[in-house]
Amino acid sequence: MPFNNNTYLYVNREERFYCALFAHTLLSSASVRESCSKLINARFNVSLDPDRLEVFVEAAALRDYWRDLGDPRTYTDETHRRRLEVLTDALNLLDVPAQVIDDHDFFWTSSARRKLWSPGRWNVQSIKRADLEELLHLKWAFNGKPDLMLAAPAGVMLLEAKVESGEGKDAESGYAQFENQKLIGRLLKELVPVYHDAKFGNGWVVNNGRSDGITWREIAGWCDGGEVDEFTRKAFGRLL
Repeated sequence: MPFNNNTYLYVNREERFYCALFAHTLLSSASVRESCSKLINARFNVSLDPDRLEVFVEAAALRDYWRDLGDPRTYTDETHRRRLEVLTDALNLLDVPAQVIDDHDFFWTSSARRKLWSPGRWNVQSIKRADLEELLHLKWAFNGKPDLMLAAPAGVMLLEAKVESGEGKDAESGYAQFENQKLIGRLLKELVPVYHDAKFGNGWVVNNGRSDGITWREIAGWCDGGEVDEFTRKAFGRLL
């Protein structure tokens, strides 16, 4: 028996596909940007400017800002100084004394202790053995990729999108998806100067309405106008 006689549009269930479509509509349609910004600003008290909106899909922001501190292949004293400063500030945000950096090997790439790991590379079991499980949250924040990051000069919105799956959680490793997303926002606000004064919001994109989210139905409604291409309208219609 062959598969049903449908194009892939009618069977696609991939969250990243719908996130990419949402990003596409935001970038290509002024009316969608306006409607989305208006809803988010009202619902989450975030100040998104639809005329200056930057749209990122699967934004590994902390990973990339860490890489931007200096080329790890030509590790210099200046790169080390900047990494140490960022790591110290991040630890302070979690009320962890910076002294722990000198006390434990998992912060360092080798026993020589000349180069600091990105927090995303820390070993889970080593963190647990050091009785520093609060640092698991920092590890996952540096590994985190919110599905959508909407940024404007005065506001940033981080969104996790769900089509069928639930929130990602793993008790053993200390991972909780939405709490991780909130910490990413706190760290970006604290560690990235351009975002110091920005208002941050955290939320979901889901099928069913909830106070801390927006719905695919709302997004589909914004796409009903003539600015949005037919394929995108059909895709969101199929999702609903």
